[in-house]
Amino acid sequence: MELQREFVSNLRSRSMNFSSFIESLDSMDIENCHFDLLEGRLKFVSRDGVYCSEIVPFDSKVGAKFKDGEVRQVILDNQIRSLSLQEFVGRIMACGISSFTIYPEGRRVMYFGPKGDCCYEYIRSEQGGVRRQEPGTSTALQ
Repeated sequence: MELQREFVSNLRSRSMNFSSFIESLDSMDIENCHFDLLEGRLKFVSRDGVYCSEIVPFDSKVGAKFKDGEVRQVILDNQIRSLSLQEFVGRIMACGISSFTIYPEGRRVMYFGPKGDCCYEYIRSEQGGVRRQEPGTSTALQ
């Protein structure tokens, strides 16, 4: 998991965008990556079952109420503009997201509110690689 720790160090530098983050998870053989935004903790599980947990504090607070429409708008905005990871996370936190889990192989991101509310983002891929959806196509958010 040394690679993941180096990756977290790059993440803390605030230079990474959300799309690059997802692409790099797949290349590191990560099965899933969970952000607990209330604790400021990032948890990785590799495809061979190795677990790693790192503290990654975020500057924002989780909004009091889950705002489904606003969460979806932030996700779409990210797909179009490729927001920095810090900006993306700050905006979804303000919409009431308390955690999210990325499943690179399953091409999904699951977003959770503090009272069990959830939505997911399907990440389309081409030739095995992750890519954002093009503007104007189905968002596949449900």
